[in-house]
Amino acid sequence: MLFPLNITTVSPLLLAKAKQLLKIVAQISFLVVIAWLGNLIARHLAWGIPGNILGIAFLFIALELRILPLRWIETGASLLIAELVLFFIPSAVGVMQFEPLLKQNGLSFFLIITIGTLGVMLVVGIITETLMRYRERR
Repeated sequence: MLFPLNITTVSPLLLAKAKQLLKIVAQISFLVVIAWLGNLIARHLAWGIPGNILGIAFLFIALELRILPLRWIETGASLLIAELVLFFIPSAVGVMQFEPLLKQNGLSFFLIITIGTLGVMLVVGIITETLMRYRERR
């Protein structure tokens, strides 16, 4: 053996970090499989609903019906949400290629994006409040 590894010589902190990393990788992999299955089903059903949306819907239903325990995806999903901004960097860089279009229609784009964002925030807020009231009564 090149590097004999005795479990008693490995730091407990290192073992805990390795276990946490493996847990996150497994949970994110599980979420990727759900997204992949949603895409596969969407391709075969041809309903016009994107596979990512179907995957999220399946995930939501499984969580609500308690088929899937939240603890199975919570840590990985929290990491993805915390790093969400990084997923938008490539698209932001891509938008910069359209500088003339932005100069010509930038204000219109800004208004549309702002109104759309506010609309989504309003709808999500109303739905969240409704669900919270429903759960309190339950």
